[in-house]
Amino acid sequence: MQTITIYAIITKNLKLRNMPMRKIDKLLEKMKSDMPDMEMLREAPVKLGRQYHYASLPLCIICAVFSIGSKYPAELVAVDSYCDAVEYERRGWERFCDDGKSISRDRQQSVSQMLEIFDVALDNAKSFEDISKELFSSTQRVSQQDDIFCAEAVYRFALALVQIRVEYIGDVGNCQLSYIRKRELERFIRQIPGQEDGVSLNYLYMLLGNEWHVKPDMPLLDYMLEAGFEINRENPCEADNIFHRVYEKIGKDYPFATPRAIYQLIWCYKNGI
Repeated sequence: MQTITIYAIITKNLKLRNMPMRKIDKLLEKMKSDMPDMEMLREAPVKLGRQYHYASLPLCIICAVFSIGSKYPAELVAVDSYCDAVEYERRGWERFCDDGKSISRDRQQSVSQMLEIFDVALDNAKSFEDISKELFSSTQRVSQQDDIFCAEAVYRFALALVQIRVEYIGDVGNCQLSYIRKRELERFIRQIPGQEDGVSLNYLYMLLGNEWHVKPDMPLLDYMLEAGFEINRENPCEADNIFHRVYEKIGKDYPFATPRAIYQLIWCYKNGI
């Protein structure tokens, strides 16, 4: 079954690479009509929300996990609650950094340091429901199917990163992971209940500065359906590939129209922002 699934995904991705350019042209026409702000991508990068400026990898993990199946800004509230609960700044950790800049590792919380906070709570016989309330002021679960709490998904996400020796933003941000380690991380993450589709992982890469991914959430999927594209949410590469084709088409005239930038414009458009 797994072999058949992998074959189907590869086949579909090849079809996307060979899709008629007229479909890409139709999508571009729709985007230009719906989003006049797209013109600014000729001269400057898109303005990103504060979630793209978190200074530590654990905050990006929390944001990526809590963003799934919730209404914005639930993920930002979860991050703020965590920082307040663990007295983030008092421990010497920075919450934000300037766009395009990084801060020294001694001012970042490492993934292992976040796991230590979880482990202390678990050693004191706290349940993940207790941890959800105490650290995140939330009992949000990863899906409506009564899966695990998002707090547990954050914990397992962090364990997966430590397994491939990733602790800081610089270890994984902006395409630092090798192909093999990236595939290994994807395998670990897809084993977490509610994370089988890999959407949170795609979003994590975006939060860490990778311009070549999109987050196939409902706003994007709805917009793509309107444009004549049916995207399989469980294969985020489908959406990535479409927007890679868009960039190949217009990148010369719109050098800042990366997949992440276009996703941000579509997300704002669909949410009336």
